[in-house]
Amino acid sequence: MSSKKEKSAIILNLLLVIFEIIGLIVYMSNNKYFQFEYYTQDSNLFALIIGIIYLVFLLSKKEIPKWLGMLKYMSVLSLTTTFLVVVFILSPMYNFNYVWMMTSS
Repeated sequence: MSSKKEKSAIILNLLLVIFEIIGLIVYMSNNKYFQFEYYTQDSNLFALIIGIIYLVFLLSKKEIPKWLGMLKYMSVLSLTTTFLVVVFILSPMYNFNYVWMMTSS
């Protein structure tokens, strides 16, 4: 039986993959093709790919290789950078109008 830590890792990685797929679908519905123009799009796609690979290793109960742990760490750093840029740079530019920023394309 899996430990609580393993179950939590599976659930959180599954949520990450689901939310990234939803974000990709929303982006693709607003645009005809995927552009690697913005760092946000790149970091989200990177997180999706690494999340899927990480989830495969977790579900197969294999040991997580060091290179995959490093890629997961890089993915988390890129998402954190995106979040901090949105909160501290983009939000003040739009007078903290979060509704507009989160719902517009």
